[in-house]
Amino acid sequence: MISPYWLTTIELCNVLISLFNVPLRLLRKNVSWHLDIIILLSGFFIYFQREAYDRCVMQVCYILISSYGIIQWQVKKVKLQRWQPRQWRFGLLVFSFVWLLAWLGCIFSFAFYQIEKDNMMLLRSALLFAMALFGQWLTAEKVVEAQLWWALYNGVGFYYHWVDLGSYLSIKYIIYIVAAFYGWWSWSRDYKKAQG
Repeated sequence: MISPYWLTTIELCNVLISLFNVPLRLLRKNVSWHLDIIILLSGFFIYFQREAYDRCVMQVCYILISSYGIIQWQVKKVKLQRWQPRQWRFGLLVFSFVWLLAWLGCIFSFAFYQIEKDNMMLLRSALLFAMALFGQWLTAEKVVEAQLWWALYNGVGFYYHWVDLGSYLSIKYIIYIVAAFYGWWSWSRDYKKAQG
């Protein structure tokens, strides 16, 4: 077992790397997906050390979607796009299904470990997980509105971490919200230029 000091240090490094990664993602640099995987692997290590195995499963899901992002951006070289209503209906249906599965997974894992948790807290945790996965999928597909989804996600994340947990890490969500709105503006501009 690694000392709490080192776990906190690794966690702080993760936050700094993720803040560094934001402009790379907004500029659509392929390396941003590789940095994501490094952050997620170290997150997996932290959660494994804390015996938070449900969070380890979440990290694995994030690693898989980041790998999909690498394929989309580097191999398939997808272009910026706007989704049509039919695509949004399908995407939101998938999002709802993932949210339900995540919520049931949270209930099962806390019941398995016999941890008492508020049902609303489990629902919010599942919501954040599903929103993050859906946001990663939108970003991997280079959907312009992905940035607005990230602004929404970070607003929910800020509320959850500040109000419910009182965590100092919630401050990073303010930076992410500003970056998401900038990203939406930048991606929209570039999409319009590409359309001619």
